[in-house]
Amino acid sequence: ITISAAVDANSLTIKIEDNGVGINTDRRVNRESMGITGMGERALYLGGKIDIASSAGKGTTVELSLPLN
Repeated sequence: ITISAAVDANSLTIKIEDNGVGINTDRRVNRESMGITGMGERALYLGGKIDIASSAGKGTTVELSLPLN
């Protein structure tokens, strides 16, 4: 797992990457993935966004960006 954080004048970005098995695309949109849905809802509530990229067998990247204002 690699975790990085960056701050600029307007935002905080946190990125978490792994080289695991990835997330099955079908699971990201069903009831078993409420954790992923909740992360997105919390990011939006704070005015930010979350991006999740995953490839089967190649791992997952989660990137959270939040405004600092």
